[in-house]
Amino acid sequence: MIGLARLMLQSLIQKKISDLSATYLTLSFNEIASKTQLPVDSLEAQLTKMVQNKAISARINKKQGTVDFIENEADANDDENSLVSQTNF
Repeated sequence: MIGLARLMLQSLIQKKISDLSATYLTLSFNEIASKTQLPVDSLEAQLTKMVQNKAISARINKKQGTVDFIENEADANDDENSLVSQTNF
């Protein structure tokens, strides 16, 4: 039963992040954490997982603490690093 609850919570968080990607171009980690009730320290891992699974298209900027959501594949293909986490500190 606990496993099912965790899966449902994970699915809800992914849905919220997906909805945010359809609404906003750029959000800070803090804004996303606030809107999803996901702790900031686990947010980057969640976003990276969703990008790798192609659930969303985004650029993660760790240095600035922001996420740039990419609207279409043409924009994503302009930058070969667009679908992976950028690790600039």
